[in-house]
Amino acid sequence: MEYIMKILKCFIVLLLMSSGLFSQSWMVQSNPGTGNIIAIQAFDTNLVYALTGTQVLKTTNGGTNWNIVFTAPPSRTFKNWQWDQPNVGNLWFTNWNQKFKTTDGGFNWTPYILPGVPNDMQYLNDTNNIYFIDNSQSFLYTTNSGSNWYSSSVSGFTINSLGSMYFVNQQTGFVNGGTSWTYLHRLLRTTDRGFTWTTNMASNTNGYEGGGDFKFFGNIGFHVSNRTYKTTNMGENWVILNNQSGGRNSLFMHDPQWGWLGKSDGLLKTTDGCSTWVNQNIGISGVSIYEVSFINYNTGWICGSSGHILKTTNGSGVTPPAQAPTLTSPPNNSTGQSITPLLQWNSVPNAVNYRVQVSIDVFNSTVLDYDTVSVTQLQVPPGFLNNNVLYYWRVTALNIGGQGPWSVVWNFRTGLVGINQTGNEIPSVYKLYNNYPNPFNPVTKIKFDIPQQSFTKLIIYDISGKEVSMLVNEQLNPGSYEADFDASKLPSGVYFYKISSGGYAQVKKMILVK
Repeated sequence: MEYIMKILKCFIVLLLMSSGLFSQSWMVQSNPGTGNIIAIQAFDTNLVYALTGTQVLKTTNGGTNWNIVFTAPPSRTFKNWQWDQPNVGNLWFTNWNQKFKTTDGGFNWTPYILPGVPNDMQYLNDTNNIYFIDNSQSFLYTTNSGSNWYSSSVSGFTINSLGSMYFVNQQTGFVNGGTSWTYLHRLLRTTDRGFTWTTNMASNTNGYEGGGDFKFFGNIGFHVSNRTYKTTNMGENWVILNNQSGGRNSLFMHDPQWGWLGKSDGLLKTTDGCSTWVNQNIGISGVSIYEVSFINYNTGWICGSSGHILKTTNGSGVTPPAQAPTLTSPPNNSTGQSITPLLQWNSVPNAVNYRVQVSIDVFNSTVLDYDTVSVTQLQVPPGFLNNNVLYYWRVTALNIGGQGPWSVVWNFRTGLVGINQTGNEIPSVYKLYNNYPNPFNPVTKIKFDIPQQSFTKLIIYDISGKEVSMLVNEQLNPGSYEADFDASKLPSGVYFYKISSGGYAQVKKMILVK
């Protein structure tokens, strides 16, 4: 019996250890590639690309399965890539003046000859504008996909290598360089598309800093190499935020506060604009993280040495709001509401924003969907709602951890403006009545019957057939209606009024006498 109890205890310990492994925030994904994974790009929860030194990998199910879709030519090594759209990408090679382009998601690649060997390359705004730096300290760009190239020198700044490059727009860009023998790091800036360069930062530091990522949010920008740098004026000045050891390989920022940093010895996370970094437990040790790619605050991928690809679905570490908002106004089942109503609800703990949806078909589709409402009310803007229509609405709370539960669904009906529904009986046929009075000066009433719900137009034309007024242009429920036509701004004469509703159309004449 004692032996059985020992076996049972060992089984329980193993079970608990297994549960602990499955509870890790980062999950290792298997892939058929060989060597280090040097780049990764996620487009949504399913479509992700990864790059080794010789292979392009792709998954269409979030990493459950990866496939090799392209292999480098013999004796060639990939240096980097850029994906502009889910199916359009470019990649280039180490020590080779050629790039490849795909327009079908990586299955077919077309080679293009470059005017040099790029250290870094960037496609800006569209594929016609290409910028790159090479080993000879030259900067080149084209505005017509490579038919013509323009070049300028980035020499004369006491650097012997250009590591990385980033352009914020067509005119303003940066290059990173340094010298290995003086440990000098320089960051250069251009505001005239690379014709002239100025030194924005030069610092003797504890190691040569070549390469490094850039990320900008308006005038606020970040740059990482062996340190983290920040600017608040579009790169005119930079400050060092910290001096942690270990090379930095990849910077990914969700916004000016939240971001991730891949290092030679692991993964860091910031929630205060790169001022401080916190080491992250990815479940394995000894992995150099080469690139980070997220599609939102929770779901993302990292890649690194020894073929590692890892995925997280709770990267923010923030719990979504647990409660559903309580709707308060307009009252449920109310009628006669404005077409620009003020929607109101109660606040929810831990909510940062609210998402508000309005629908006419119980959310098979929406006529309004706002997910950045920061207060507990929303004034519906003009142009979304129509008169005399039944609308459904609901609200949910959001934070960077995700979306909370939806509120219960309420409804309201907008009122009639300019027309009145008369009587309670449902007509048996469509009918347009003679206006009264006729002749008139300057107001007359036009009555019509709608036997079933129909989109209805009631339009006034002058004697030449020109439209002068539209009295009704909306979905109407069955009923008898009366519209007022005010012709105080029109001259005397003969006018016509036409109704179109369902398959019914009718025209009648009236006379304005002033």
